[in-house]
Amino acid sequence: MQQPPQQDQVILFEKTYSANQRNTSFNFERWCNRISIGFIIFGIIARLVQYASNHSLWYDEVKLVLNLQDRNYFELLGRLSGNQAAPPLFLWIEKLSMQLLGNNEYALRLFPLIAGIVSVFLFFRLARRFVSGVTVPIAIALFACLRYLVSYSSEVKQYGLDLTIAIALFLILHTHQKSILNWQQKLFLSLLGSFSIWLSYPSIFILGGAELFGLCVRSWRRFMRLWLNRLPIYSLWLISFLALYWVNIQPTRAGEVLVDLWSHQYPEFNSDVFWSLDVIWGLDAIGRFFHRPLAFPGNLDGVAIAAFIVGLISFYRRDRLMLLGLKLPMILTFVAAYLHQYPFRGRLVLFLAPFFILVIAEGIAVSLKYLKPPYRYLKIPVALLFISLVVLPTLQMGHRVIQPRLFYFEHSRPVIQHIRTEWQPGDGLLVFHDARRQFLYYAPKFGFQPEDAV
Repeated sequence: MQQPPQQDQVILFEKTYSANQRNTSFNFERWCNRISIGFIIFGIIARLVQYASNHSLWYDEVKLVLNLQDRNYFELLGRLSGNQAAPPLFLWIEKLSMQLLGNNEYALRLFPLIAGIVSVFLFFRLARRFVSGVTVPIAIALFACLRYLVSYSSEVKQYGLDLTIAIALFLILHTHQKSILNWQQKLFLSLLGSFSIWLSYPSIFILGGAELFGLCVRSWRRFMRLWLNRLPIYSLWLISFLALYWVNIQPTRAGEVLVDLWSHQYPEFNSDVFWSLDVIWGLDAIGRFFHRPLAFPGNLDGVAIAAFIVGLISFYRRDRLMLLGLKLPMILTFVAAYLHQYPFRGRLVLFLAPFFILVIAEGIAVSLKYLKPPYRYLKIPVALLFISLVVLPTLQMGHRVIQPRLFYFEHSRPVIQHIRTEWQPGDGLLVFHDARRQFLYYAPKFGFQPEDAV
């Protein structure tokens, strides 16, 4: 029986409307992807510009580099001078780079730069796996532009590498967390985890957090099957960590100055007010995280914390297990801090930044989308506050890219070079104590003798 013309028109309208909806959805996703790719490119440019600016080695970098140039590979396994601590494999790669490419800033910062660029691509994959829609470009923008995430991508320190390894390990382990592994996969994960422990100290928190999540959210029968299947992997990881502890960590902890430096960063235990001090320290540690290593510009720490809280609520409502998986590495790091084994402070917890950024980006996206009556009059000021979390770091990093001199700090090399140019017979040089190590590194490059300086 032939359908009435009006019904044909209705069916045609519905098909057209559905097609338009699909095209709109596709265009929105394409728009988000283009913005994300734009920020990926910008983040890589920012890291390359900072590397190309070739600023002088600063105080902490120089102390590590002096260990590299004065010690052989075997000696780098033990306790370092200058109150330094770094994973042995990282030191060996830096030592090899120095020997192959020369003892200069470009050679020493090349490996951290490569790790920093790789981290941008890895974070893009992490973001697309755990969030969607407009949350992805927001997260990529923050990761690409926040100051310390860029600066540690070209410094002779291991913290940028910690960040890269954390993302890579989390992605790989998340992919395999439900699987019964064959022997090739077991061998791969065993070697990956064992080498990561020697390349990045905090990788143990990522390994532990990802695997603990994969085991604990299963039924008892599934838990036992996964546990027995992965027991050889865990055994090799444990052996690798114990070897690292005996060879490297324990001698490092024997250095009283370094231990005393970090002892003030741990929670204090007082029997009278035990719980209150623990809670206060924990809240303070999380609050400080938004100041450093995230380093939101201006006075936006509070806005970032608000976005983080909103993001936590959104993740909790959408997928509690996903939220637990993202936060288990942070929880394990907190436990280590309460046990006075690993400080939850500053650059030492930079590796947790990607997991915080995902939650902050989720909070920003949700706040912009779901602010409805009777609070609609708050939408514009709230939107401006949350958008500033993305816009201001982008503008700040853009300014640095345009004027690379803004990447400079403790820029001692041109000072020493100028003194050498103006040097006259009989001149002497008084070196301030805190600049002594920079002078020790740069002075031979400009022909200074030890007797020239006091």
